[in-house]
Amino acid sequence: MRPRFIAVLLAAFVALCPVGTSAQRAAVPAGSKVYIAPMTGDLRPGLRAALEKQKVPLTLVASEDDAQFVIAAPEDPEAVSLSNAGGGAISMRIHRTGTITLRSKSDGATLWSEKWELRSLSPKDEQKLAAKLVGSLKKAVRK
Repeated sequence: MRPRFIAVLLAAFVALCPVGTSAQRAAVPAGSKVYIAPMTGDLRPGLRAALEKQKVPLTLVASEDDAQFVIAAPEDPEAVSLSNAGGGAISMRIHRTGTITLRSKSDGATLWSEKWELRSLSPKDEQKLAAKLVGSLKKAVRK
């Protein structure tokens, strides 16, 4: 009986504790000047287009020197593997992952971040990913 009570008490404690992934993000002031750092593939132009299409109230600048914030998405080493699928066919598997961040140039603080995953080399899939990431960023912008 006692171990069951301890297990229930522990489960209730864990359920009520805040988790690191649900921590609140600092708000990004609307109208802030933002620079999108160079990235692999079509993610950078996709982000730029999605920011404009979704009317995110941020000002994109061409130089990092002019920016207050920097959007960067360093990509984990690209996981592309080839394997013999039998019958002379070759199978290619793609799994790209990374974390996109918006950080302040003044103090280096990260105001927003989002993990991403892509299993394709298709530019359309990169555009969809960019739109999804910008949708998440838009929620962090204080109007």
